[in-house]
This record gives sequence, structure tokens and C-alpha cells, in this order.
Amino acid sequence: MIITLFLVEYKNKIRFMYRFYRAYMIFVLAYLAVVLPFHASGHMGFNEAHTIKFRLFYVPFESFFFLFSTLLISIWLFELFKKRYKLLAER
Repeated sequence: MIITLFLVEYKNKIRFMYRFYRAYMIFVLAYLAVVLPFHASGHMGFNEAHTIKFRLFYVPFESFFFLFSTLLISIWLFELFKKRYKLLAER
């Protein structure tokens, strides 16, 4: 995750991180709104052997980093393709 963040933030020419952080906060709230009721009712659980055993709101800490990475990569690809489309449309 740190490598992905470094490449997108410092080596990339496209600036979009302010939009990413806003989207991440919305996605974290939506993720917690969906996962917490399922976990509280017993329909869903996380295997302790596959986590680092640190939980935040009953959700393994790794889940927030997974959400961060997948959202960052998807928004970066969207911005990259949008930029390429604009360059092709100008020709």
C-alpha cells in the first residue's frame, strides 16, 4: 500500500488525491454501515488466523487498508483513462 501511495502521489503527473481522500471517507462510512450490522447479527465473521488480531469497530484493521488500496488504484485508473481520452479527443 505504501508503494502504491508513493507512486500515485509523487511520481504521477495527475493530481486527484483530494478527491480520493473524500471518496475514501465516504466508502469507510458505507463499509462500516454494511459490515457492522452483519457482524453484530452473527451472519458474518472474520477468521482470527488470517488477521493481525487488531480490530477497529469489530472489523479487522487490514480491511481498511484493503479498501484504501483498491479505491486508490481504481480512482487512479479512472483519472488516467480520462486524461488519455481528453488527449485523444483534442487531436
